[in-house]
Amino acid sequence: MGLLLERTDLCPDALDVYLRTPLSWAAGNGHFEVVELLLYWAHADPDSADAYGRTPLSWAAGARSEEVVILLLSRGDVSGDIVDIDGHTPLFHAAKSGCRGVVGLLLNRWDVNPKRQDNNGRTVLSWAARNGKEEIVNILLEWTDIHPDFPDHRGRTALSWATGEGYRKVAELLLTQTSVNAESLDSEGRSPLGWALKTGNEGVVVVLREWTDQPSREVGIEVLQNQL
Repeated sequence: MGLLLERTDLCPDALDVYLRTPLSWAAGNGHFEVVELLLYWAHADPDSADAYGRTPLSWAAGARSEEVVILLLSRGDVSGDIVDIDGHTPLFHAAKSGCRGVVGLLLNRWDVNPKRQDNNGRTVLSWAARNGKEEIVNILLEWTDIHPDFPDHRGRTALSWATGEGYRKVAELLLTQTSVNAESLDSEGRSPLGWALKTGNEGVVVVLREWTDQPSREVGIEVLQNQL
């Protein structure tokens, strides 16, 4: 790698068909030494965005490359909150992949907004819940600035996504939050319980019925079936 960089006819910020640079690929694959060479020897642009709007930091965060993320964030010219074409920041990608270390690093950055919504109105917490990342959900719930029951453009909350995907532990974590409404309805009139019934997640159904006390509310099975 060093021999290549010594050539004067090579550009460290050359773009491929996806507008990704060598630094972007190295960061996304967790190649710390290559990233270091490109940043400090070749002076590659650390914030170059590709055709998807993703930067080296975004790719490293999604790939769970904590060492590379630390290296990138140590520079003063790297933004921790650049939005890609889906409205996702590096924090979104770290939360979706379930990397606790990277999520913690980004949450402690002054320039990272943990309450940001993507193009579909979904939050970082919503994505972590939908992907069953229990540890990340727990970290986010401890962050006082995050609303645990914020609905997206479809009216679905983090609890709705967790129950729809069958993540019982995540659902239980969310239900401990006093501001979470276990019976909220989305734009289709479906509740978290309705999603659990639709996808056949019996464990989640049991949890939700315990929390909402469905049998004592005279909610007939025909009502629940309407949500399917």
